[in-house]
Amino acid sequence: MSITKYRMFGAWAFEKEEAWLNEMSKKGYQLTDVKFLKYIFEEKEEAHYIYRIQMLENNQTREDREDYIGFVEETGAEYVASYFNWVYFRKVYDDKGFELFSDIDSRIKHLNQNILILGLLGLINVINGFNILHRNLALNITAGLCLGVGTLLLFASGRIYLRRHALEKEREVHE
Repeated sequence: MSITKYRMFGAWAFEKEEAWLNEMSKKGYQLTDVKFLKYIFEEKEEAHYIYRIQMLENNQTREDREDYIGFVEETGAEYVASYFNWVYFRKVYDDKGFELFSDIDSRIKHLNQNILILGLLGLINVINGFNILHRNLALNITAGLCLGVGTLLLFASGRIYLRRHALEKEREVHE
């Protein structure tokens, strides 16, 4: 039996999204697909997975993307779904755990990719919003939407930047 849940997670909250997916897995619901705000699960009481999410680099070719997914699958993980550049993996729960990033540097690299993509998209939206306002000399829905989305994306980029900064501090402590 499949169920559908609707949830919204900010791009900066992918760890909360992972935690929610892992909690759903503990309850016997295993992710099968992801769409905009929509998560589709199948009820499988006998399985318990650990889910991990990663934003892939924006400039990857389809072949590079498939190679990376194959590489992760060689570690025993399973590709579940993808949505835009976000890829969802799972691995059967065991006491060893499941991490996509082996060290602080790889986690920082992942956060840098998130900051770059979200920051650029946010900046483009804000610039477009101001251009629309400038040309029309009136607030309209399109300008408001561009400014709102741009502001949200820049906020997300800032939140991820703060997490990256904390990881850099942690790395300094361990060196």
